[in-house]
Amino acid sequence: LSQRVHDRSLEAPPLSAARDPVQKNLDDSREIVALLRQATDRPQCVFPPDPPDDTDDIRFHRSSPVWFQQRIALRRWGHELEGEAVLQAKQGRYAEAVATDSRVYRVAEHTASDPTLFSLLVAEDIDAAATGGMQDILTLAGPNAAVDAQVGRAVTDKAPRLSLRHALSGEIASVDASFSRFRRDGPGTLVGLFSIQGSAPRLVEKGFTPEERHFYSDLLDAAEAEVIQQMRPVVRAPDLPDGAAEAAVEALARRVPPPPTDDLVHEVARHMSPLPYVLANVRPARVAAS
Repeated sequence: LSQRVHDRSLEAPPLSAARDPVQKNLDDSREIVALLRQATDRPQCVFPPDPPDDTDDIRFHRSSPVWFQQRIALRRWGHELEGEAVLQAKQGRYAEAVATDSRVYRVAEHTASDPTLFSLLVAEDIDAAATGGMQDILTLAGPNAAVDAQVGRAVTDKAPRLSLRHALSGEIASVDASFSRFRRDGPGTLVGLFSIQGSAPRLVEKGFTPEERHFYSDLLDAAEAEVIQQMRPVVRAPDLPDGAAEAAVEALARRVPPPPTDDLVHEVARHMSPLPYVLANVRPARVAAS
């Protein structure tokens, strides 16, 4: 369903930033909304790979345009459902509005089920939209004990428990899969990674002696060990007492990134580690709550 929602969303008209055209957007996109409602009724979302999975290196799939478009489409239609919920509340259909906005929480949950940091960030945005929708419903309903109770139950029962640990597990698995591919395919693959990132070391594709291949294997082992060592404090942070988790991540964020060096181990680890991406996008309080 995620692929069909994505395909149809490319054909849909652009969303308006104003609230008034929400109904028109919904009327023009009935098929997408129907698919999205089906998706939120299902227990989980399975994201199809692109291109078809013929490699164990899932980093390549995560860098594909379709991979990003699928998640952007989920964000778009999560916000659209939230807009529909507010529209229903404006019409006095409060029970329907709460039910519709609860589906936005399901979109967030489905999005976060993909264990990547990007998916978690998108899910957090969708989750915030759902919570904002609930607040709008309460405001529009005014003093109304029944609506207050419905919103309270929806937030308690439907709001997703988003997990940074789950996202980090996928990021680390991605790194492990990439190192496995480098081991399997030989030095040429590693040269390609550096070339894409614009800092290719002085390695050339050629026939390698057994000694050189042994050196290459040791290089990957050492680089992977360094990446794991870098990530360990972040992965452990959610297990720390309140306050200590935030302090641990803040301490990591204050570290000055090491400059590029001629040390191949450090350079490979620097290119492969998700730590800079994690620290740039994760708030310390978010780690403590995971």
